[in-house]
Amino acid sequence: MFFIRLATIMSVRYLNKHKNMRGNDMKEITILLDGLTCANCGNKIEKSINNRSDVELAKLDFLTNRLTIKFNEENQETDIEQIKAQILAIEDVNIIVEDQPKRITKKRYSIDQIRLISGIVGLVVSLLSDGLIFKGIALLIYIFIGYPVFKKAFVKLRRKDMFDENFLMSIATIGAIAINEIPEALGVMVFYTIGEYFQDKAVNRSKNAISKLLDVSVNQAVVVIEGKHIIKKPHQVLPGEVVFVAKGAKVPCDGVIIKGESLFDNKSITGESMPIQKKVEEDVVAGAVNLGNPVFIFVKKPYEDSSLARLVRYMQQASMKKAKAESFMSKFAAVYTPTVVAIAFIVFIVSSFYLFDAREGLYRGLIFLVISCPCAMVISVPLGYFAAMGYGGTQGILFKGGEALESAIDIETVLFDKTGTLTKGNIVCVHKAAIDDHDIFRSDEIVNILEKHSGHPIARALVLATESNSDMQITNIVETAGIGISGEAEGKRVEIVSLNEVTLSESLLSVSRQYPMAVVLKIDSKPAAIYFLDDEIKPDSAETIQRLKQWGIKTIMVSGDREASAQRIAQQLGIDEVFSQLLPHEKLAVGERLKTEKRKFAFVGDGVNDAAIITLSDCGMAMGGLGSDLTIEAADIVLLKDRPMDVVKAIEIAKKTRKIMITNLAFIFAVKIIILILGSLGFASMWAAVFADVGVALLAVLNAVRILHHEAR
Repeated sequence: MFFIRLATIMSVRYLNKHKNMRGNDMKEITILLDGLTCANCGNKIEKSINNRSDVELAKLDFLTNRLTIKFNEENQETDIEQIKAQILAIEDVNIIVEDQPKRITKKRYSIDQIRLISGIVGLVVSLLSDGLIFKGIALLIYIFIGYPVFKKAFVKLRRKDMFDENFLMSIATIGAIAINEIPEALGVMVFYTIGEYFQDKAVNRSKNAISKLLDVSVNQAVVVIEGKHIIKKPHQVLPGEVVFVAKGAKVPCDGVIIKGESLFDNKSITGESMPIQKKVEEDVVAGAVNLGNPVFIFVKKPYEDSSLARLVRYMQQASMKKAKAESFMSKFAAVYTPTVVAIAFIVFIVSSFYLFDAREGLYRGLIFLVISCPCAMVISVPLGYFAAMGYGGTQGILFKGGEALESAIDIETVLFDKTGTLTKGNIVCVHKAAIDDHDIFRSDEIVNILEKHSGHPIARALVLATESNSDMQITNIVETAGIGISGEAEGKRVEIVSLNEVTLSESLLSVSRQYPMAVVLKIDSKPAAIYFLDDEIKPDSAETIQRLKQWGIKTIMVSGDREASAQRIAQQLGIDEVFSQLLPHEKLAVGERLKTEKRKFAFVGDGVNDAAIITLSDCGMAMGGLGSDLTIEAADIVLLKDRPMDVVKAIEIAKKTRKIMITNLAFIFAVKIIILILGSLGFASMWAAVFADVGVALLAVLNAVRILHHEAR
């Protein structure tokens, strides 16, 4: 399984427990805000810490509740207790260091449950009887169940934050009591508390579901030193050491098998569903699970430079990068609540004068206060992006944050590099032909037997493309670098040479220009057969191009190959436009032309020379398995399976996410506006306002994580 708990797999930096910490010892800290489920409160915490003079930048990752604070260089002393107090003044959370237990959270939930039960009982009692005693009981229960809300409201009032939901809910329900609507005040507080309770549980459950998708931690490594098995942490293992990986264990570092053979499950790293058989001299990556026999692995690089550690870093960065929609909603929320509160006051004044009934005017105004909280809007957007990134991870698609997701939505053109992206980067024989009256089957036998004596990539391609069932013997075999291989078969001299070593008819030369490479079999110095070689097209490349065209997306291929060869592959795949014989700076020029034309384009590549155009593109996608480190670093999206079809999947996930976000926001705004209009006209109650607040927020959370169950077509 593959998504977001990667952000917390990396060790949380230890907070100094002393009150003061010197700037020389602390430039950046990361703390956990356990129990934070309110996205709007999270935004306030982030903004508040950023306003400190000693802080250069504070960023909150709402998914993992990690607050990273980077201090100014000139900072000499920072009071951590002040920062804690500042956070607690905004939201009642547990500030937890690495080794601190989480017992407080469990205790708080049990108290919440008692409050909920007593609130429901009190509500039933208050509705069944209108007596003074029952009203008194309902009032006491109201105070008991509303205590956490009042406490937070008082803290916010001291900070002059009158637009907090707790303060607004307190004023609204106290106002209801003032006009002798005690059952309704209790009911609003009960349903608000119930809604908040289940909303918190839904948010936490959604976070956990997303986080479990990326639980790929490697806890230990078994290092073999002088025949002894020594247990170390993965980051303590050095290149050149040998590690032992038992059945069921995870590979701790990238390396190569030196003893043993086994099946490895890579789905947590690449999303690949089927296990892969690995044997001696084959590479394995950190995080892969050994499903079979024990193996010994020679470590090639330290854990910090492994594929797994690199993914951890990307995911840490990804969950911290806010999309434009998230930033917009945070800014909108800051305006929305004061605006609705102002309208509430206007409704109260107008209704009181128009109806000559201050009680009714106050009631209508209180409805606006209840519905003024922006939590539903603020929480649904980031949670939707986190869910999409988590789902992408399970498919082997790594989105580097919400901004990367957004970049894939409105793509108009996709530029593909050819080699390693649309093709496998492997030489294969794609076409062959007999020359004059020679038998192609006999030629295949000679080529097959002769090339089995060579280890050249061209030789491997020719052996795979030919068959030999005869007992023919070829002797005096000689391989000459840059020319070919030769020998003697049945008294005749046989040679396989490059095209430059023979004279061919114009028709064969014309065909050969469509391919980047060709070799010729000669028998007694006469050409007998020609074999055309090219890069092997990936199985899903053609379908990828077809799917993109269905969306109206233009496809372009850029290649360093000669024109005829590039055109042939482009025609096979159905690509709209092709640029061939390009140098790296000429590829960049193609992207710059698209920029000039105001066309939003994505670039998909894998080579070091693709990094510049990936950076230039609106959406850069890198092949994660074959791609260079520089290209992967520059990309917005990493395709871990190296499959072209994942370009389609990435765009599809992005489009699906936007659809869910639009649905969410439209639903939230529609419900709130309807209740506001009905409330101002006297047709809605505070009960409906509570639903428009916490009820809608709960539904928005559930809808936001629906992408986790999405199946790409």
